[in-house]
Amino acid sequence: MKQEEKIAAVYVRVSTELQRRQQTIDSQLEAVLMNARERGWAIDKQQIFADNGYSGATLARPGLDALRDLVAHGVLAYVLVLSPDRLSRSFAYQVLLQEEFERNNTRLVFVEEPDNATPQQVMLRQLLSVLSEYERAQIIERCRRGKIYKARQGSLNMISRPPYGYDLIRKTETSGARLVINASEAAVVRLIFKLYTEPGGTLPSVARKLDALGHPPRHAKYWSSSTVSVILRNEAYIGKAAYQKTTKADKRARRNRTGRSKNGAVRRMNSRKARPREEWIILRVPPIVDEEIFQRAQERRKHNTRFSGRNTRTPSLLQGLCICEQCGYSMGRLLDSRGSTKYYRCLGSEPWRFPEGAVCDNPKINADAIDAEVWKAVVELLEAPELIQAEIDRRIKATRDQGPAQRRKDELQKERMSFGKQNRRLVDAYQQGVISLDELRDRTGPLQTRLRAIDSELRALKAYQMDATSTLTFAHSVQKFVARMREGEKDMSITERQQLVRLLVREVRVGKTEVTVCHCIPLAPSADPKQRSDTPLASPASENDHLVTCRDQDIR
Repeated sequence: MKQEEKIAAVYVRVSTELQRRQQTIDSQLEAVLMNARERGWAIDKQQIFADNGYSGATLARPGLDALRDLVAHGVLAYVLVLSPDRLSRSFAYQVLLQEEFERNNTRLVFVEEPDNATPQQVMLRQLLSVLSEYERAQIIERCRRGKIYKARQGSLNMISRPPYGYDLIRKTETSGARLVINASEAAVVRLIFKLYTEPGGTLPSVARKLDALGHPPRHAKYWSSSTVSVILRNEAYIGKAAYQKTTKADKRARRNRTGRSKNGAVRRMNSRKARPREEWIILRVPPIVDEEIFQRAQERRKHNTRFSGRNTRTPSLLQGLCICEQCGYSMGRLLDSRGSTKYYRCLGSEPWRFPEGAVCDNPKINADAIDAEVWKAVVELLEAPELIQAEIDRRIKATRDQGPAQRRKDELQKERMSFGKQNRRLVDAYQQGVISLDELRDRTGPLQTRLRAIDSELRALKAYQMDATSTLTFAHSVQKFVARMREGEKDMSITERQQLVRLLVREVRVGKTEVTVCHCIPLAPSADPKQRSDTPLASPASENDHLVTCRDQDIR
């Protein structure tokens, strides 16, 4: 194509939403088009490329991509830009684009710079580009520190997207931003926690139930397990929204399939990692669910994560219970061609999982042999009903004394004591003439309101604890399984055996020469010395864990 057939194009950019609303991109475009008319260049609408609200620190911009594609076809003679920082805030990116344009015989023209640049002017342009890059870094750092300062003051101004269940009231000249409860979405949030904490609740089952009831999510057509999981983990629903929960990871995440297929040509691969909890900045927002049901949901998540069947075709007895005694990693399952569990193997012994190779040399263990040994220990345990009843009593006491409801009760009692002290100090100040009667009424009114709310919640927690003690699921489950065992052990399915083992066994620690079963119920010492030598009573590792070691040379 001949040079005289080539045409000119225009590129303009603004980086923030505020600049976009103020239409500063229009003023850029007007200045560039006026310069083009002075040069006698006719600019067609198809040769105007704009990026509204895109940062100059990245090259992943749709308008710039379209311009670069047109330059690559060799149809442009000139590209007009207002200034170098509108093209990019990074000096390295500016040099890259300029070299790319020159390779395709396209001249890059900056309106605010003279055409016949001397070496001194070129140096000045480079210095301005470096200063522009420094200015951007300075703006980012100031914004970051400003947001942290505001968050520590309790401000919600930095929130851009409210969680599901809330509406964001943006800041005004007279008031800061705040979150208010969206009644319809809040009802769905409470339903999610209720469905998940019910027996057998899982993320997919909750998502299917919500779709069946016709409660769509905010930005999608159907609910997914990941969306439900985000809601269940968000402490904002108990009034404790957190700012600065994550940060950039030191290393980028592994490339996904799309990135590998494009030879790494993906837009962005910023990897995030969680910050330590002590670095979080807690922001008070209106709660939607009680802390007790939130804690139960977290316990359910841990349980489901540990015992998830995933794509299991044939379940095994100790699935999710085997722990390597050497390194502490879980014991994964090795399957045969039919999908049945053949061995349990330490995940730390698999070299592909770790950059430095395997971290454990604990050999694999025969699944049938160890399943039989553990099931034998559980059957012997069930032959002592008085021990089962003792464990039921212990768990009832733990539910009453150490559960989330009791912790919340202790917090409320401390808060009530604090408000009571404040009330007494105000009365003393009034009696000494420090404050007036009207001031006393104004200041004690909110205190009395809060005290009545605390007393009401304490009564509700007391009623809940009594109900939880009387309807403890564990007691009913054990009694049901014991009755089933008496009818016929051989008729029990693998799923029923799994449930029974998970009720009575906390974990199974697999070593190189022995297997240790950690029971939730203490084993009484046998009267037969020979039997005691086969399954000796070990010293408990904690108040509630009692160990039985099975020494069997045929488990490998």
